[in-house]
Amino acid sequence: MLNVVKMLLPDPATGKMTTRPIRYNGRCKACGFKASFLAIGQVERARANIYRGNTSTMYLDAKGQELEFDNSFLIVPHACPGNFSGRIRLTAVFGTYNSERECNGKCMSAIGNVCECQCGGKNHGGSYG
Repeated sequence: MLNVVKMLLPDPATGKMTTRPIRYNGRCKACGFKASFLAIGQVERARANIYRGNTSTMYLDAKGQELEFDNSFLIVPHACPGNFSGRIRLTAVFGTYNSERECNGKCMSAIGNVCECQCGGKNHGGSYG
């Protein structure tokens, strides 16, 4: 059953709910595939999800995309021969705005979860998703 509620996305930096965009990055441990997702805006609905015995929360964002969160990780589907779960856990990027550091290709192709440039984390790893 889908409960219709107005709520915000959990901000990984503060633990509070927020409407600011949050970038999530990760990679498949089996094949090295890199994934990135920018979660945007207010969430329209939320529901509990049980997948292989694990409970997570499913959110439907303002763009109609269903987002699955397991604690602070964003879970995205991924299929490769060595990834038996068919999913990748993405970790939130902790971005800090720095006016002296230009956002460039190095930031866009980063795979880590810490960003200290002019984008404040919004573009960090964005070339992968």
